[in-house]
Amino acid sequence: MSKFVWIFATAFLMLGCSSSKLPGPIPEEFLEHRTPAEIQKLEEVELQIISKPDEKVMVLKDARLSNLKINQSKSKIQQLETQKKEAESLLKQFKEKKDAEGLKKQAHLLNEIQQMIVDENINLNYFISLNQFQKAQVDLISAELATLVAEQRLIHARIGRRNQDDLLGAVPKGSNAGDRIDIKLYDEYFKNRSQQLIEVQKNKKEAEALYRKADTSFQDLLQRQTVQVKIKPQESADKALQEDVKEETKALQEDVKEETKALQEDVKEESKEEAKPDVKAPATQAEMNETQKEGESAAVSESDTTNEKLKEEQGENPKPVQ
Repeated sequence: MSKFVWIFATAFLMLGCSSSKLPGPIPEEFLEHRTPAEIQKLEEVELQIISKPDEKVMVLKDARLSNLKINQSKSKIQQLETQKKEAESLLKQFKEKKDAEGLKKQAHLLNEIQQMIVDENINLNYFISLNQFQKAQVDLISAELATLVAEQRLIHARIGRRNQDDLLGAVPKGSNAGDRIDIKLYDEYFKNRSQQLIEVQKNKKEAEALYRKADTSFQDLLQRQTVQVKIKPQESADKALQEDVKEETKALQEDVKEETKALQEDVKEESKEEAKPDVKAPATQAEMNETQKEGESAAVSESDTTNEKLKEEQGENPKPVQ
């Protein structure tokens, strides 16, 4: 399960986060012996890693819908501004004709249009703040996933180093432990990701505060709109907007399907060929043994060469017989 989780998380990180300093995975041979507490902790982390992609897709879907609402609201405001200019032009004509009754009706209509513009701007501000809040949620999910992957790697590093030391023995004082798993490397990466997560949480909190404030005004607007004054030129525009909503919603659903399918394909590809980490993975036991053998062979070869030279020197300059 842990191998699948690493592949899935790596694929998702490639789609949504920077992983330029992500340390390499720990060789499986050093992860065989785990304590019950370590097994439980890893299962908890891995379950959270698996759930993050679905969370992100759902929030992205909501963000696309709110962005659609923003475009619709802007379009509606433009139409109302056009109607306002037309109403102002008619109002001027009634003044010139000194048509008191027409002037009164047109002035009332102009006031209604102006109020509709004010209300629609409240509506627009609500969806803009909602969209920004949703984007902050997406950033938070990505940061949480990156931190979880870093935590998983750190746990693996601690397990691996312990098993490595048990198998190879403690590193002698003054010796180079370059072939051993460097826990500090994984710990620093985890701390870095945790700090970034705190910053993203702060940004999300600020975006949520703005959204809550806009939501209060939006709810007040809904309560005030008990009677909607219909303006004939607006009826056809509203109908057109409804058709646009249907088309855009359908397109959005298709896009979400494609995004999900693409993510699944990335995971499949990663399961066939694991992504190369930016930081070299710790050496396996076989690699360490091979390095040791090469060192021993080199030492033997050097000793043989020295003996041959000594023999040659003694042959050329033999000691005199007493």
